[in-house]
This record gives sequence, structure tokens and C-alpha cells, in this order.
Amino acid sequence: HGIQGDAVALVCTRVVANETVEFVWEAYGVDYLTRVRFDLVQDGEETLVTVIEGGWTNDARGRQSAFDHAEGWTEFLLHARLWLERGLDIR
Repeated sequence: HGIQGDAVALVCTRVVANETVEFVWEAYGVDYLTRVRFDLVQDGEETLVTVIEGGWTNDARGRQSAFDHAEGWTEFLLHARLWLERGLDIR
């Protein structure tokens, strides 16, 4: 199927229900794959989400892509929270 809008292709490499999702994809701003992992920890009524992404080269382009992704994941998690808690899609 074609990719639409802001969607990107990724390959899911690991799923542990209610704990971890891991995938590889072509990171924004570079032409190679990085590995992304979402770890979820239940804390009472809340869920702590940790995002770990790595695999960039240590050059100006890789560092800029890593910085851009850190900012992007922050925005993604905010949007996910608003959608899950309030049903709001603010994209």
C-alpha cells in the first residue's frame, strides 16, 4: 500500500504487549536506517513512555537528524496523549 501524508515505511522488529515496540526506519534527513524503541511502564493510572532511537553516524548530518528526531518524538507523544485522553487530533 502507498504511504500517505506524513506516514513513513518502517519494519517492526520486536513487540512485547503493553511493554515494548521496536522498529527500524529511514531517519529524517539521512539515507540510512535507525532503530527506535518505545518502552512503556505502567505507574498507577499513568503510563511512562521512554523513546530510544539510535544508529546515526557521528557527523553533522547525523547529529542534526538526531536532534530533529528528539524534537519530533516530543511532539508525537504530545499528540498521542491528546488523542488517547481527549480524542483530539491536532495534527
